[in-house]
Amino acid sequence: MKNYPIQLSAFIAIRDVEKYIEEWINFYLLVGVQHFVIYDYGSKDNTPELIQPYIKKGIVDYRYFTPKYISEFKHIERWFEVLSLTHRLDVLNEYKSVCKWMCFFDIDEFTFPLDENKSLLDILQKYEEFAALHVNWVMFGDSGKEKYKNDYVINRFNKRASLNQKENEHCKVICRPDHVDFLKSSGSVNPHYFAYKEGLQGVNEHKEGMGMAREVGEEFYQNHQAFSPSPENRKIIRCNHYHFKSSEEHDDKRGAHIEGGIPYEEKDEEMRFIFNQEEDNLIKRYIPLLNSINLDTYTL
Repeated sequence: MKNYPIQLSAFIAIRDVEKYIEEWINFYLLVGVQHFVIYDYGSKDNTPELIQPYIKKGIVDYRYFTPKYISEFKHIERWFEVLSLTHRLDVLNEYKSVCKWMCFFDIDEFTFPLDENKSLLDILQKYEEFAALHVNWVMFGDSGKEKYKNDYVINRFNKRASLNQKENEHCKVICRPDHVDFLKSSGSVNPHYFAYKEGLQGVNEHKEGMGMAREVGEEFYQNHQAFSPSPENRKIIRCNHYHFKSSEEHDDKRGAHIEGGIPYEEKDEEMRFIFNQEEDNLIKRYIPLLNSINLDTYTL
């Protein structure tokens, strides 16, 4: 059996996330991520300084791309997404011999086991015969908040869409880097899944193969790999997706997306209502742990 120095890593592409980056890293340390690869596309805020302690601790591999470097790509439509899609394959290729599993979650996504006595690695042990575990997200709304507050994201927002809402059919991926087909994956423009080597597949938490007929924008997909419609999902593991946050933060996010060449619509009042339908405080069990985490004494 192959020995991997890193059992579970996480890749994220970021820019100007000083309000959120410490909570995000600390949360994933708590649920079992051992190592992070962070690509920073020209942050001009305090993000690089906040990441330094994690670099010194050996937890984060941090790569900063200067604003001058980024300016060479800004003429490309969706340049931020294009760069992150390209770099995530570079990272997978670099770490395929040293990292067993790698997570791909955004700064507004918090993934955790439903069983509070288990870590992500405990869950992943049951999926080692597969190329990837695809985790259904749960869309959270703004909980009626208008302004940013200096507090944990997972504490500020506790209203979500009904679990059977179609937007919750979307999945994010935790994959085996050495099981990814890099050539086939390079042809994908979707950041939420990979193509896997022949004979291997990604599955949902019930070990069902991924894929469903889905219309995305103007395209129709007969077997879209980023979705799993099973109503039984999110009973073992789930991803809380804080898509809206407060109205102020959503406006900031919209501006950042537009600057990144990504079209982004203003907040739709109907969707705002849908994503605030049910109260959900399950993830708040991690707040005392976030309060007590001490990087000085933290060991891998």
